[in-house]
Amino acid sequence: MIDVMGKINKESRILFLFPKPVKEELRQIESGEAPSERLYGMYELMQDGYKVDYTDALYAGPLVQFYLFMKRCKIKWLPFTIFSKILRSDVVVIKDDFYTLAVLAARLTGKRVIYKDSIFLPPKKLVRKLHAFLNIALADQVVAFSESQIELWKSDFPRFAHKFRYIFYPLDKKFYQGNMIECDEKHTFISVGRDVGRDNATLHSCIGQLNQTLDLITLPYLISEKLKKDPRVRIHQYISYQELFSIYGQSYCSIVPLKKDISYPSGIRAIMESMALSVPVIAARTPVLEEYFEDGRDIIYYDPENVDDLIDKVSGLMSGKYDVDALTKHAAQTMERYKIEPYAQEFLAIISD
Repeated sequence: MIDVMGKINKESRILFLFPKPVKEELRQIESGEAPSERLYGMYELMQDGYKVDYTDALYAGPLVQFYLFMKRCKIKWLPFTIFSKILRSDVVVIKDDFYTLAVLAARLTGKRVIYKDSIFLPPKKLVRKLHAFLNIALADQVVAFSESQIELWKSDFPRFAHKFRYIFYPLDKKFYQGNMIECDEKHTFISVGRDVGRDNATLHSCIGQLNQTLDLITLPYLISEKLKKDPRVRIHQYISYQELFSIYGQSYCSIVPLKKDISYPSGIRAIMESMALSVPVIAARTPVLEEYFEDGRDIIYYDPENVDDLIDKVSGLMSGKYDVDALTKHAAQTMERYKIEPYAQEFLAIISD
């Protein structure tokens, strides 16, 4: 139920559609095993008494293989379970990729539709432009984590400029506070990232030339065979938060290597998590990251894909060129602006607009 002014209230039924299973994620958040930002405000709204729902229909049950097959065919199917939940909702929030069948079902049944973090690089091919045009046209709002990214999409889709809304990327800072496992002596570097925007080749070259060790938390398909065989690099695919905190505690700094011309929020979660744990960060400079973090005060930037510049920044940090205590202290203060609790309320205000 949405009131006569179009505002969301405690009786409004909000359905979240995620590109991943939610039930186990929610259990881990409730038990304190995982941070709540993994559900991007859904958990906070539930805690505040809002009627929030979700579904794992695409990831469980006898038809999972069929759904995966359809996904490989570039079709995201709409199971009856999801359709029935759309019918019973007032607002449908779709996280990540455009979901054409879901947005069609929602609009045909008079529901409000919000896309969240669904825009990446503006499409170049005609068929992808048409796909994006249709989904944006059907949505009420398209919420993104970057103002510079929004400007790119507005220039490509000026007709729908009014639909794009900015919200900051959040972090469950309370989860990270007090969880750091400090080590008396730092002896490694850490890099966390599982998206295709990561530039692990430059990172590997830097570590090799400095003859340092690296703990790399990533997916195997994102790294070369040469990197996999390097004894100085420990590769982790899936680890617990306790293991992750232990590695952070042993690390000189966190390195976030990104490719050139990244216009979406790649690397932002790894940076925020490092800052929340008071670990200094060296990251490739991108327009999105510059919206969030100030060079020399929150973070140390280097030029993307520039090995020499990355080596210079890493060497400078290790030699005492940078005041690490001041850097991490200021970063922690900056992270106060990006906490999950105000984020949830701001998101609520956006979808009520």
